[in-house]
Amino acid sequence: MTKPEELSQNVQSDLIKKSLIAALEAKGKPAPFMLDKIDEYMMYWQIRKQLEKAVGKTKAITKYDNGGGQKGLKTNDALKELPKITKTMAAILDGLDLSGVVQDDDETDGL
Repeated sequence: MTKPEELSQNVQSDLIKKSLIAALEAKGKPAPFMLDKIDEYMMYWQIRKQLEKAVGKTKAITKYDNGGGQKGLKTNDALKELPKITKTMAAILDGLDLSGVVQDDDETDGL
């Protein structure tokens, strides 16, 4: 099986969304609001990926120049936002009662 980091972000997103929907369906027919919450989760997932990319480019400390002669170093703002996004994503999964759901990716089980 392909490792997640080897997949494009769009493919990863699609796989995650499908697995969340499958987990909801395993618990019964999901209500429309639940599918909307999955879309919300995926929006936060995209934001988290963008923040991780921003941290990867500039690291934890970034240079600033406000144009008024002040220059220096500051903490990367993306680092402050990542925990907030992750907490919100976890709350969405908790609200859908999916926080502890684990699916086996090995399709050969039981053969």
